[in-house]
Amino acid sequence: MRPPAIERMGYYPTDEPVVEIIRTYLKPPSERGRLFDPCAGEGKAASSLGNALNCETWGVELSPERAGKAQNVM
Repeated sequence: MRPPAIERMGYYPTDEPVVEIIRTYLKPPSERGRLFDPCAGEGKAASSLGNALNCETWGVELSPERAGKAQNVM
């Protein structure tokens, strides 16, 4: 990994237009489902998908600062 990526801990947030494209490929479950994001970042993408698909969101993030933000969002 290049030094700038190392400083960011490999964090590259998913843009909202990409989240919307991903959403078009997913079908909401008949009952409330679960969505897991193994690279949650600040939780914005998972939260957006979870709300659109009626899912409880779960995630993992290496950065304590971003994990705290994700916990509040998700």
